[in-house]
Amino acid sequence: MVENFLSLRSISVRFDHLNVLIGPNASGKSNVVKALEFVSRFIREGINAINNLFRERDFASITFLGQGGNIKFELKFDGAKYALQMSLGSLREEVYSNEKLIFRRDSLPEREQLSYLTTNNAWKSVSSYQHQTIVGKISIPLLQIAKLDGCADLRNIVKVLSSIYTYSFDPEVIRSKSPIRAIPRLGRRGSNLARVVLHYYLENRALFNELEDVFKMLIPDVKEIVPVLREDYVWIAFREKYSDMLIDPEFLSDGSLRILALLVSLFDESSVVAYEEPENFVHPHLLESIVDIMKKFGKIVIITTHSPYLLDYVEPKDVILVTKINGETKLRRLVDTDEINVVKKYLEEGGTLGEAWFSGLMGEV
Repeated sequence: MVENFLSLRSISVRFDHLNVLIGPNASGKSNVVKALEFVSRFIREGINAINNLFRERDFASITFLGQGGNIKFELKFDGAKYALQMSLGSLREEVYSNEKLIFRRDSLPEREQLSYLTTNNAWKSVSSYQHQTIVGKISIPLLQIAKLDGCADLRNIVKVLSSIYTYSFDPEVIRSKSPIRAIPRLGRRGSNLARVVLHYYLENRALFNELEDVFKMLIPDVKEIVPVLREDYVWIAFREKYSDMLIDPEFLSDGSLRILALLVSLFDESSVVAYEEPENFVHPHLLESIVDIMKKFGKIVIITTHSPYLLDYVEPKDVILVTKINGETKLRRLVDTDEINVVKKYLEEGGTLGEAWFSGLMGEV
């Protein structure tokens, strides 16, 4: 559930194993991804996520139609609930396990109050006077608190929430060199890809081999993926199957780089991954295989797309229709709408889901 954040005045959506958001440009698909990204970053980074969200903007500018008021986020899964509420000058963050409160943060202009259940199942309360932000004083992130001495339920819930990652891959960022000393974590636009691949190559060769095999299945002209080390940097190169040439990053295709970054993001330990238009630069014939690969991983996958070709390889239950009415983003699962009967009939007559959308039988194009 999200309230009063950008174009999301009030939305509630159930995410299943695969979720494909379709709708016109500027309908608010990316804002759904932004909401997930902010919540997970705040849990991991605390004040850095707040500063990144606001930068030089005032509080009202990220609320619905700039009207101000409270912004609310709420995520539920497996008996757990995470709630975050922000207003100008204050913030409240809460975690529940089976409806039992196990963590609370109250941030005000003058102080911050933390209360949580520790490893000994005893309540601990801490009052601090930390970094001032637009939404009150913020100290250490929830992830760090949970790791220090949070109870088992808190640690498990935070582990899931902090492993939500969103991606909008940029080939020029993907092909850039990575510092050897960088943390092996793939960036939102694909930065650090070479460092992550090197990490797998040196420290988890079985996973690297599996990643390489899947990549070569999709791009059969590649013989091997080669992390190239020079001084303090590493970059990705491919060895060609027929000429045995090593192709440096500046000559690698945008599509191949995006596919490699997508595979790396699926192979990591994330609980939820969200992709903005993953079909860009990728040949339509590969989309079926990519969707099949996404379905095989035990995580929630969220996709925003404008591609009728990609839709051809998903099922009606996977589709979420996104529209904007008077500035407000609305989300509806296709199977919960009146359009589903028309779409099912169209599919039975030999049409495809992508054709149904392009023809205007569901949602807005």
